[in-house]
Amino acid sequence: MTSSGQPKNADILIHDAMVLTMDEERRFFENGSVAVSGDEILDVGPAEELEGNYQARRTIDGRNKILMPGLVNVHTHAPMNIYRGAADDLPLREWLYDHIFPLEAAFSSKLENLKAGLRLAIAEMLLSGTTMFKDMYFFTDELAAVVAETGMRAMLSEAVFDNATPSNGGGDKTLDYIDATIRNWQQHPLVRQGVAAHAAYTVSPELIVKAKDLARKHDTMFSIHLSENQWEVDTIRAMYGVTPVKHLENLGVLDRQTLAIHCVILSDEDIAILANTHTGVAHSPQCNMKLANGAAPVPDLLKKGVHVGVGTDGVASNNDLDMFDEIRSMSLLHKLTSNSTTVLNAREAIEMATITGAKAIGYDDRIGSLEKGKKADMIMLNLDKPHSKPFYNVYSSLVYSLRSSDVETVIVNGEVLVDQRQLQRMDLSAVYEDIERVAQEISAFQRRKQAR
Repeated sequence: MTSSGQPKNADILIHDAMVLTMDEERRFFENGSVAVSGDEILDVGPAEELEGNYQARRTIDGRNKILMPGLVNVHTHAPMNIYRGAADDLPLREWLYDHIFPLEAAFSSKLENLKAGLRLAIAEMLLSGTTMFKDMYFFTDELAAVVAETGMRAMLSEAVFDNATPSNGGGDKTLDYIDATIRNWQQHPLVRQGVAAHAAYTVSPELIVKAKDLARKHDTMFSIHLSENQWEVDTIRAMYGVTPVKHLENLGVLDRQTLAIHCVILSDEDIAILANTHTGVAHSPQCNMKLANGAAPVPDLLKKGVHVGVGTDGVASNNDLDMFDEIRSMSLLHKLTSNSTTVLNAREAIEMATITGAKAIGYDDRIGSLEKGKKADMIMLNLDKPHSKPFYNVYSSLVYSLRSSDVETVIVNGEVLVDQRQLQRMDLSAVYEDIERVAQEISAFQRRKQAR
């Protein structure tokens, strides 16, 4: 109420929902409400307290639904949606060098192809409850406009290689491109730019340092694929005499604004280094399983206080962007490999997909929990389904029972982007038409390659 006893104005009031805040106390309101004004959360609390205090332009009925923070996908290659299913059931090195790199050389240099893949990825993510993704790919300046038009929240990071990439000449030319791109998007409310070195086996030590220096210059995130499998660890040991993690520590690029992607093969010393440097980690369990890279020591990382977020990786190696599917696989995988039913419990899994993931990429001051003053990024799931009954525990239901198809409403930055499972800004038929065009070209390319 205002001082005059009149209700305060809000743009959106979601009422009578089961509200999972993921705030510091992990408050859960069995009958709660959230008020939104503009792009921010105005208030969160019990429904009986909020509903008399606010009058809203739009009210959304949350009965028999869970309202929670939007999911944070900390590692994707979203434009690679054009390669879904194009190269499967292969070891990482063969998959990358014999299939993905040749496909990218042929098709990722065409911006329209990548725009088609990115739009498809964003549609898939929104409909499955993801409201923020951190991406590593090419043409990030041009593709940022596609993200902005969809209303999605993202950090895009141009991939740095020693060699030329589809978008530029590689090396210092890539860094010049990134420098300009960061400046172009630094004031945008939804889209930010980071810096990414692909991996220690594709980027020289000198260039890795330069890339991190550029990230520090702009106070933005630096990310790199790290210790993804045994082949990478053996390769870096042969080149530099140390593990990949130790190699990056020696280069001075590990800190709280660095995201280490995968971290599957880690020694105890590696884990200690990541913890001591406050480096965030992106965990992609389904990709790691599919490429037979192994199970990352996530329970050990969490015990040491490392902020580990969940990332789907790209669909060329997953093959989807479904975070609910990812966190369920993650929890089951680590119970199996640890031979313990209590390892990586449901609450920890949801934390990793929301607030901890936000911490890993430096976004926890804005998103990852439903709190006053934070950005209004939230999703609502419908519990009126056979597989959701009966309901006892919110974390258990979200991880082990519910599905991404139960996501009914998605709000990003205060705007409803998915309403009753319908995308509000995107035309799926047009997205599918563009993807089919690219897919036909890729199929023809593969047939020609096989015929040689």
